[in-house]
Amino acid sequence: MMEPATLSPSDPQLQSSQFMKRAASGCVEIDYTCLEDPEDSDLDQELDPEAFREFVRSAVEDYHRAGSAEKPGDGLDPEARLEYNRYVGERAWVVLGGPNQQQVVSTSTAFTELMGFSEREITGRSILRMVSGPLTDMNVLNKGIAQANEGARSRGTVLLYNKAGEERVLTFDIGLKDQEVGHHKPSTIKGTEGAGPSEAQSRSPAAAQQPSSGGRDGAAVGGKGVQGVPAVPAPEILLTMDYADWVPEKIAKAEDPRCKVVIKAEKPNVVDFVSSTFLKAYGLESEEAIIKRTLRVIFGPKTDQKRLFSCFPEVECGRTQQLNLWTSNFDSKEVLKAVTVFPVLCRGQITHFMLVFKDALVPSEDL
Repeated sequence: MMEPATLSPSDPQLQSSQFMKRAASGCVEIDYTCLEDPEDSDLDQELDPEAFREFVRSAVEDYHRAGSAEKPGDGLDPEARLEYNRYVGERAWVVLGGPNQQQVVSTSTAFTELMGFSEREITGRSILRMVSGPLTDMNVLNKGIAQANEGARSRGTVLLYNKAGEERVLTFDIGLKDQEVGHHKPSTIKGTEGAGPSEAQSRSPAAAQQPSSGGRDGAAVGGKGVQGVPAVPAPEILLTMDYADWVPEKIAKAEDPRCKVVIKAEKPNVVDFVSSTFLKAYGLESEEAIIKRTLRVIFGPKTDQKRLFSCFPEVECGRTQQLNLWTSNFDSKEVLKAVTVFPVLCRGQITHFMLVFKDALVPSEDL
């Protein structure tokens, strides 16, 4: 008969069991402070957003260089994927060139994922033919390209179609190509000139007079200009896109408990719809008291009209805006409201703004 195996005092199994027995019998609290990192002790230290963004960017680049077949963010739906691209600093952009400045020269990965095309499918082809559809306003992008050639920047919204034919309501920014395409920063004012001299401004007067659209300059670009002088190629255009905020017109003009009013995007921004809650809040007897009139019906001495109107261009570009606004009811009592201004979409275009009013919660010193 074999004797049972015995454990030596130095055996790890015996030491572990003896330690657990002593810990259980003595009810000793384990001190974990030795595991803390002294560098992590300052929890109030603020993280530099730019440093963190650069860290994420470099981490993603290292991930790609590792040769992994799986890309970061795989498995996400298109909107979540675009949010991931924005998080790591990649935006949806496309560089346009060629005689009519509508042929795709290069694109970002975010743009191909947004529209569903591969870079090979879209490079060298007309951007408008690839992504346009029944509700696409072709004049919006054509006008933006024309303004870019004059050294101006333009912003707005446009409805495009991806490869699967799905509608994409996008906010866009058009200007001459920057040196750092991946870090392009669009202007915040529609139709304003860029900060520095553009290519269109730096060209010679003779070159600036060269036509820049369609077949009028097709023979000149890449060939011979007047009296055998080579024509100056048309400058490349940078088109940056992102998902736009929008509310369907049917929902915006539907009766609901919110205190809201819908105004036309065109000046003078007359009221087109008002909710019963809004009428009650401002003591208005009927819709006729404000329909087809402007919001000045609820303005008072403290109302900052300039601040309200200055946010409308951003809303027209597909960006929801929020602000605190002093208003006046029918009894001339001034009330501070938190106003959210939403873009309203109708047949592919931002035609109205929906303003939702709530009681503003502000510190007493701001009143």
